[in-house]
Amino acid sequence: MLNLIAAIRRKPGMTHRAFLRYVHDVHGSLAAANPLRIRGYFQVTVFCHPK
Repeated sequence: MLNLIAAIRRKPGMTHRAFLRYVHDVHGSLAAANPLRIRGYFQVTVFCHPK
């Protein structure tokens, strides 16, 4: 079994809401299409607020 963990950041100028929508809609739909026969796909959002 192969596990992959990825950390991604927003593009400069992209709002947080637009970023979450992009991650959910684009990446989620790619996983749902299941081109590589992915058994599971999980999205965990971590909120980091700058000081």
